[in-house]
Amino acid sequence: MRNLYIFFVVFTLLISCAEEDPNLVNPPPPYQSIRIRLLNGFSGNENIAWGFAGKPLSNAVGYLSLSTPIMPPPYDSITVDFFQNNKLVFSSPRKIRLVRETRYLIIAGKSFKDGNDIDTFMVLSTTYGLPKKLGKSYFKFVNLIRDSNIKVSLIEGCPNGKPLVSNVPYFSFPFLQTIPYGNHTFH
Repeated sequence: MRNLYIFFVVFTLLISCAEEDPNLVNPPPPYQSIRIRLLNGFSGNENIAWGFAGKPLSNAVGYLSLSTPIMPPPYDSITVDFFQNNKLVFSSPRKIRLVRETRYLIIAGKSFKDGNDIDTFMVLSTTYGLPKKLGKSYFKFVNLIRDSNIKVSLIEGCPNGKPLVSNVPYFSFPFLQTIPYGNHTFH
């Protein structure tokens, strides 16, 4: 009788094991939750694409246009390459570290140096780990007007309304800002 009791206990334990969560046992690779988009802030005549290791990955986009989001290659950091007509025109000297559950916006641009080529870029990122403030939206503002004498401000409402960001120079952005949900008028 005792052997029968032990058999039932062992049998019950074997068939009643909790099902394992496959994401805990075998988590998906970090790069699968990352998306990267390109914003063309370079006012050249030709469309540009973003790529990695000498190969274009995104679709080519025109001035002030966004590419479709793409999943990056399976690496934890990448270099940034820009292409015009599938020809490499810029390769970054530094790598960007990629973090799981993050959306990246790569902005291609032109500095104040001489020449007509893309020579700089900026990376903005947004993670899912932002604190949730009910009734609030987050935004980042970037000045893409290539003029060293112009600084841009974003004002909510009428021209003498509340400034959300002030005196932003070219190819710069202030800290993350919040505004209430809903429709807004900006100047």
